[in-house]
Amino acid sequence: MPIPAVSFQTTRQLTIVFCVSSDYKCLRQVDYNTQSKVETLLTKNLVGSGGWKQVAIKYGMDEVGRGWIEMRPDAGKIIIGYINATQPDLTVYEFCKTLKEPNIRRFDVVKELLGHLSVPSSEKTTVSVSSSLFLPHFLGNVTDFG
Repeated sequence: MPIPAVSFQTTRQLTIVFCVSSDYKCLRQVDYNTQSKVETLLTKNLVGSGGWKQVAIKYGMDEVGRGWIEMRPDAGKIIIGYINATQPDLTVYEFCKTLKEPNIRRFDVVKELLGHLSVPSSEKTTVSVSSSLFLPHFLGNVTDFG
């Protein structure tokens, strides 16, 4: 349950606002432009860092599958498609943890995904109640808000 934020109005009413909470975003929920950048970055080989092949191994692509995309210019795109198909509930957070592993170290991809870690899970809800009903029990000795 979201943590309520409490505000007071001059009408002696207590307003409780339940803030929007968020959940981790799944990798498959990332917008097209960001996904395209991630795919392009994964395709590039960086000295001292892993690439699409290490990510493919981590997420269970077999040797035959990896061999098929070895020389393809869109290897990163194929890997992201594979992950989305075989791990539909994989979160961006979990994927970023994988990208930070010592044998992968793809911080350039993590940087692209940082703004996509969470997604709102509920709408803002506001409840107003009379101060004479709940305030003494809710807030203890505080009695005057006007």
